[in-house]
Amino acid sequence: SSGINAEYGGQTSIDMFSYDVNRYHPDCTKDDSWILERSHEAYAKNYAMIFIHDENLAKRDMRTDALHDKLLSKGCVFQQRQGFERPGWFAVDSINQPEKKPYDWYGAYGNVKHEKYSYRDYLEEDYTVKVKGGK
Repeated sequence: SSGINAEYGGQTSIDMFSYDVNRYHPDCTKDDSWILERSHEAYAKNYAMIFIHDENLAKRDMRTDALHDKLLSKGCVFQQRQGFERPGWFAVDSINQPEKKPYDWYGAYGNVKHEKYSYRDYLEEDYTVKVKGGK
């Protein structure tokens, strides 16, 4: 049993909003590759440690606004919400500007993981310095 039971009058005992596919933007739900990549990433990262600047890697730059390229040139690091790239923070130098690479499926299904990926290096450094007390 899933633990979700309809009570008298057809109402459930919990809020079902998080299970409703209609909460996603139509641009996302009509794109099969977005659904496959994001579903895979959600499953792959289900028990992963969460880092402060960690963002989803699947299907980036799907929805952008008119200022996207201008902000990017000024060092903006974007966050993705509902398939929309929004400004997250600004990198002070190009070293902290993570590059966006195509989704590599975390090395699954015969895909090779990105060998050189500055974003992963940045997260590892962030974890080492803030959590383990390194440097």
